[in-house]
Amino acid sequence: MPTTRPWLALAALCASVTACSSRPITDDLIDSATGSGSSATETGASGSTVTAATTSATTSASTSGASSESSSGSSGPSTATATATSASTTSSSTTSSSSSSTTAPSFCGDGTCDFDFGEDGCNCPNDCFWCALPAPVTWGCPRGWLGGSSVVGAPTFGPFVGSTAFFAWEGMGDTSWSELRLFFLDASVDVEAAKQPWPDEHFVLRFNTPWDYADWQSTGELVGYYAREWATQDVSALVEITGRAGNWEVSDPNDPPRLLGWIYGVDDDPSAPHGPFDAAFCDAFVSQIIPE
Repeated sequence: MPTTRPWLALAALCASVTACSSRPITDDLIDSATGSGSSATETGASGSTVTAATTSATTSASTSGASSESSSGSSGPSTATATATSASTTSSSTTSSSSSSTTAPSFCGDGTCDFDFGEDGCNCPNDCFWCALPAPVTWGCPRGWLGGSSVVGAPTFGPFVGSTAFFAWEGMGDTSWSELRLFFLDASVDVEAAKQPWPDEHFVLRFNTPWDYADWQSTGELVGYYAREWATQDVSALVEITGRAGNWEVSDPNDPPRLLGWIYGVDDDPSAPHGPFDAAFCDAFVSQIIPE
């Protein structure tokens, strides 16, 4: 029996297979193990896409200031983004603070002077210590005013019946220094003749108070005096101003500003005045001080 050579048998088998690969079998086995070839190329392309997408997402996150961590290892907002955000926050805070300070409500009695540069002086005179007095208490005096006062007393000059009362002020004519003055005229006095800052020639009772405009409606014990033909007699009394009447907003000769109140005797002084009064403003009794 003839001897068969192994390589001849292998050649015959290969010839009978039409789709036999021209590459060595060992090469295919190596390619499969290392992952190269077309599948490796596809895998590589897929890996490139993922990497590009990741890089894009990381760039986008950094630009927008996002704090999420990306696959590239970077996290939090970039320095530029953080600076812009801080500046924006500071600007917003400043704007808000400025807006609130300029729109804060103001009201009479809050200690803030709201200027009104018209003839009426300040909107809130009690808050403005350097504003002009309201116009109705700077000029004007009602003619024919007899009032409804009944302040009686007993000085050495004889019985006093103060049936007419006026008020005025002494000072600069502003709300910080315009001290209230009260004048009571006896029923025997010629009212028009007695209208002057120092009417001591006539039978009068007068008080110079320490009350500036903001305190014109006050109560306190005061020292005043009776006067008649230039002779005077000091007297103490409790003066209480209980309210206001008339027009304090607009000058109106038919409706002048008025102060209402009472006078009470003190220390059981028989000469002390007492009784109710209704005093109208009269600029004839004003004693204005003009600084040089």
